[in-house]
Amino acid sequence: MPASETTRRGFCPNCGTSISFRDIEHPQYYTLSIASLDDPNLVAPQYHIYPSYLKMLVSELP
Repeated sequence: MPASETTRRGFCPNCGTSISFRDIEHPQYYTLSIASLDDPNLVAPQYHIYPSYLKMLVSELP
């Protein structure tokens, strides 16, 4: 589903929850919501988005 001219978002067809994000100007990146996975421990994060903001929410990032 187009979110804008350059971004695409994916949603769960059953409940409408946001699952993915992609900017077509940067096709090498595909952002997938960790909460959408059955076992998120099987996937190692490649990078963090907004880590300074997240530091307010969690005490330590991997």
